[in-house]
Amino acid sequence: MTLAEYIKNNITDTFAAIPLSSCLIVKERLITNGMSHAVMLAVPYPHGAGRIASFARLRDYHIFFASFEDEIKALLDEKYPGCIVKVFSDHSPIDERGAARRAGLGVRGDNGLFITEKYGSCVFVGEIICSLGKEELISEGIEVKDSGDGECLHCGICASLCPAGCIGGDKSFCISALTQKK
Repeated sequence: MTLAEYIKNNITDTFAAIPLSSCLIVKERLITNGMSHAVMLAVPYPHGAGRIASFARLRDYHIFFASFEDEIKALLDEKYPGCIVKVFSDHSPIDERGAARRAGLGVRGDNGLFITEKYGSCVFVGEIICSLGKEELISEGIEVKDSGDGECLHCGICASLCPAGCIGGDKSFCISALTQKK
């Protein structure tokens, strides 16, 4: 089984790799010598109406991402003995949304959210940071990109759907921001 097949069967259908040299490193202490690429993952979650955010009703996504690390390491270690594999989400050594945009997975909307074409903003972003080179990733079925920053199309959809009317206006009533304040 290739890494791409494993990801498609177990994690998501939206992924691509980017060289670590193209990423903004925000926690250098988490980068292990030899790490060279990040396979960026956009994992969709179901959304719908309700008083509790859809993602809050699911299994903790930190645990979800971490649960794959040992299997991915074992899969790759068979073909690339001694390879380095770390799986991250939120506590990442890189700017995840920026790396996901440069990997071509989506754009930053006017609302500040990472938005994919297929799933909108209802995704968790995570990554597999590894020591595999570009050729090895390609042989594993992983597209390696560095397409630049995914820019917003300014289509106005997020502004029209904002329940508090904050996009392009007064952000002090932003429901998302208010629910994240301490």
